[in-house]
Amino acid sequence: MVLVTCPHCGAKVDDPSGACPKCGLPISQAPSPPGDDARGKKPSAYAPLLPALVGAILVAGAIAAVWSIHDHMTKTAAHVTVPAARDAKADEVRISESMRRATLGNIILRQAQVHEDNYKLDSATLMEDGAICYRYHARNESGEMIAETAVVTPDSKMAMGDTAAKREVWEESCSGRGTDVTLRIGR
Repeated sequence: MVLVTCPHCGAKVDDPSGACPKCGLPISQAPSPPGDDARGKKPSAYAPLLPALVGAILVAGAIAAVWSIHDHMTKTAAHVTVPAARDAKADEVRISESMRRATLGNIILRQAQVHEDNYKLDSATLMEDGAICYRYHARNESGEMIAETAVVTPDSKMAMGDTAAKREVWEESCSGRGTDVTLRIGR
Protein backbone atom coordinates (compact mmCIF):
# COMPACT_ATOMS: atom_id res chain seq x y z
CA MET A 1 0.00 0.00 0.00
CA VAL A 2 1.24 3.45 -0.99
CA LEU A 3 1.04 6.30 1.47
CA VAL A 4 0.36 9.71 0.01
CA THR A 5 0.89 12.99 1.84
CA CYS A 6 -2.05 15.40 1.94
CA PRO A 7 -1.02 18.60 0.25
CA HIS A 8 -3.23 20.69 2.56
CA CYS A 9 -2.45 19.43 6.04
CA GLY A 10 0.44 17.00 5.53
CA ALA A 11 -1.31 13.93 6.96
CA LYS A 12 -0.48 10.49 5.56
CA VAL A 13 -3.31 9.05 3.49
CA ASP A 14 -3.35 5.36 2.59
CA ASP A 15 -6.03 5.61 -0.10
CA PRO A 16 -4.98 8.09 -2.82
CA SER A 17 -8.43 7.95 -4.44
CA GLY A 18 -10.21 9.01 -1.24
CA ALA A 19 -10.18 12.05 1.02
CA CYS A 20 -7.79 13.08 3.78
CA PRO A 21 -9.05 11.67 7.12
CA LYS A 22 -7.78 14.76 8.98
CA CYS A 23 -8.95 17.72 6.84
CA GLY A 24 -11.35 16.04 4.41
CA LEU A 25 -9.65 17.34 1.23
CA PRO A 26 -10.16 14.97 -1.71
CA ILE A 27 -6.63 13.66 -2.43
CA SER A 28 -7.17 12.79 -6.11
CA GLN A 29 -8.22 16.39 -6.87
CA ALA A 30 -5.65 18.12 -4.70
CA PRO A 31 -2.71 19.72 -6.45
CA SER A 32 0.69 18.40 -5.44
CA PRO A 33 2.71 20.75 -3.29
CA PRO A 34 5.53 22.44 -5.12
CA GLY A 35 8.67 20.34 -5.26
CA ASP A 36 6.92 16.94 -5.13
CA ASP A 37 7.16 14.67 -8.12
CA ALA A 38 4.64 12.07 -9.26
CA ARG A 39 6.10 9.44 -6.93
CA GLY A 40 5.71 11.63 -3.88
CA LYS A 41 9.43 12.39 -3.59
CA LYS A 42 11.10 15.77 -3.67
CA PRO A 43 13.54 16.23 -6.56
CA SER A 44 17.25 16.56 -5.80
CA ALA A 45 18.61 20.02 -5.05
CA TYR A 46 21.01 19.51 -7.98
CA ALA A 47 18.29 18.87 -10.58
CA PRO A 48 18.12 22.52 -11.78
CA LEU A 49 21.90 22.50 -12.29
CA LEU A 50 21.85 19.45 -14.57
CA PRO A 51 21.04 21.32 -17.84
CA ALA A 52 23.66 23.96 -17.05
CA LEU A 53 26.25 21.26 -16.32
CA VAL A 54 25.50 19.42 -19.58
CA GLY A 55 25.65 22.73 -21.49
CA ALA A 56 29.01 23.62 -19.89
CA ILE A 57 30.44 20.23 -20.86
CA LEU A 58 29.26 20.66 -24.47
CA VAL A 59 30.73 24.18 -24.69
CA ALA A 60 34.06 22.99 -23.22
CA GLY A 61 34.16 20.15 -25.74
CA ALA A 62 33.46 22.53 -28.64
CA ILE A 63 36.20 24.91 -27.47
CA ALA A 64 38.67 22.04 -27.14
CA ALA A 65 37.83 20.83 -30.66
CA VAL A 66 38.25 24.29 -32.19
CA TRP A 67 41.54 24.82 -30.33
CA SER A 68 42.83 21.45 -31.48
CA ILE A 69 41.97 22.17 -35.13
CA HIS A 70 43.54 25.64 -34.91
CA ASP A 71 46.70 24.23 -33.30
CA HIS A 72 46.99 21.56 -36.00
CA MET A 73 46.48 24.07 -38.83
CA THR A 74 49.03 26.48 -37.31
CA LYS A 75 51.66 23.75 -37.04
CA THR A 76 50.92 22.54 -40.58
CA ALA A 77 51.03 26.08 -42.00
CA ALA A 78 54.33 26.73 -40.21
CA HIS A 79 55.89 23.70 -41.90
CA VAL A 80 54.67 24.88 -45.30
CA THR A 81 55.28 28.62 -44.87
CA VAL A 82 58.89 28.51 -43.67
CA PRO A 83 60.31 26.67 -46.72
CA ALA A 84 58.14 28.74 -49.05
CA ALA A 85 59.38 31.96 -47.44
CA ARG A 86 62.96 30.70 -47.63
CA ASP A 87 62.52 29.88 -51.35
CA ALA A 88 60.92 33.29 -52.02
CA LYS A 89 63.80 35.04 -50.23
CA ALA A 90 66.36 33.03 -52.24
CA ASP A 91 64.57 33.96 -55.49
CA GLU A 92 64.51 37.62 -54.44
CA VAL A 93 68.26 37.57 -53.71
CA ARG A 94 68.99 35.79 -57.02
CA ILE A 95 66.94 38.34 -59.00
CA SER A 96 68.51 41.26 -57.14
CA GLU A 97 72.00 39.94 -57.88
CA SER A 98 71.10 39.40 -61.55
CA MET A 99 69.77 42.96 -61.82
CA ARG A 100 72.98 44.29 -60.24
CA ARG A 101 75.06 42.31 -62.77
CA ALA A 102 72.83 43.54 -65.65
CA THR A 103 73.25 47.17 -64.57
CA LEU A 104 77.02 46.83 -64.20
CA GLY A 105 77.23 45.16 -67.63
CA ASN A 106 75.35 48.10 -69.16
CA ILE A 107 77.74 50.56 -67.51
CA ILE A 108 80.77 48.62 -68.77
CA LEU A 109 79.36 48.55 -72.30
CA ARG A 110 78.76 52.32 -72.24
CA GLN A 111 82.27 53.05 -70.95
CA ALA A 112 83.88 50.73 -73.51
CA GLN A 113 82.59 52.84 -76.42
CA VAL A 114 84.71 55.32 -78.32
CA HIS A 115 81.93 57.90 -77.99
CA GLU A 116 80.18 57.15 -74.68
CA ASP A 117 77.41 59.66 -75.42
CA ASN A 118 76.43 57.81 -78.59
CA TYR A 119 75.69 54.48 -76.90
CA LYS A 120 72.05 53.33 -76.95
CA LEU A 121 70.86 50.15 -75.23
CA ASP A 122 68.18 48.46 -77.32
CA SER A 123 67.50 45.49 -75.04
CA ALA A 124 68.86 43.57 -72.08
CA THR A 125 67.55 40.06 -71.47
CA LEU A 126 68.11 38.00 -68.35
CA MET A 127 68.33 34.36 -69.39
CA GLU A 128 67.25 31.42 -67.21
CA ASP A 129 70.85 30.25 -66.68
CA GLY A 130 71.87 33.72 -65.40
CA ALA A 131 73.44 35.04 -68.61
CA ILE A 132 72.56 38.61 -69.59
CA CYS A 133 72.25 39.34 -73.31
CA TYR A 134 72.52 42.90 -74.63
CA ARG A 135 71.61 44.40 -78.00
CA TYR A 136 72.76 47.98 -78.47
CA HIS A 137 73.79 50.62 -80.99
CA ALA A 138 77.06 52.51 -80.75
CA ARG A 139 78.99 54.91 -82.93
CA ASN A 140 82.20 53.43 -84.31
CA GLU A 141 85.50 55.26 -85.07
CA SER A 142 84.22 56.40 -88.44
CA GLY A 143 81.15 57.95 -86.81
CA GLU A 144 78.45 55.60 -88.04
CA MET A 145 75.92 53.90 -85.67
CA ILE A 146 76.19 50.13 -85.78
CA ALA A 147 74.21 47.36 -84.08
CA GLU A 148 76.19 45.28 -81.60
CA THR A 149 75.62 42.44 -79.14
CA ALA A 150 77.26 41.50 -75.87
CA VAL A 151 76.86 38.82 -73.21
CA VAL A 152 77.61 38.69 -69.51
CA THR A 153 77.97 34.97 -68.85
CA PRO A 154 76.64 33.32 -65.68
CA ASP A 155 80.17 33.44 -64.24
CA SER A 156 80.18 37.25 -64.87
CA LYS A 157 82.56 37.33 -67.86
CA MET A 158 81.80 39.85 -70.60
CA ALA A 159 81.85 38.74 -74.24
CA MET A 160 81.53 41.64 -76.68
CA GLY A 161 82.80 42.55 -80.10
CA ASP A 162 82.41 41.11 -83.56
CA THR A 163 84.62 38.03 -83.56
CA ALA A 164 83.62 34.45 -84.32
CA ALA A 165 84.29 33.38 -80.71
CA LYS A 166 82.10 36.21 -79.33
CA ARG A 167 79.29 35.40 -81.80
CA GLU A 168 79.47 31.76 -80.68
CA VAL A 169 79.14 32.79 -77.03
CA TRP A 170 76.15 34.96 -78.00
CA GLU A 171 74.44 32.12 -79.89
CA GLU A 172 75.05 29.66 -77.06
CA SER A 173 73.95 31.98 -74.26
CA CYS A 174 71.16 33.98 -75.86
CA SER A 175 69.28 31.55 -78.09
CA GLY A 176 66.67 30.60 -75.45
CA ARG A 177 63.92 32.62 -73.85
CA GLY A 178 64.58 35.10 -71.11
CA THR A 179 63.12 38.06 -69.26
CA ASP A 180 63.47 41.56 -70.71
CA VAL A 181 65.07 43.80 -68.05
CA THR A 182 65.85 46.78 -70.29
CA LEU A 183 63.63 49.24 -68.46
CA ARG A 184 64.91 48.15 -65.05
CA ILE A 185 68.56 48.87 -65.81
CA GLY A 186 68.13 52.00 -67.93
CA ARG A 187 68.72 52.79 -71.57
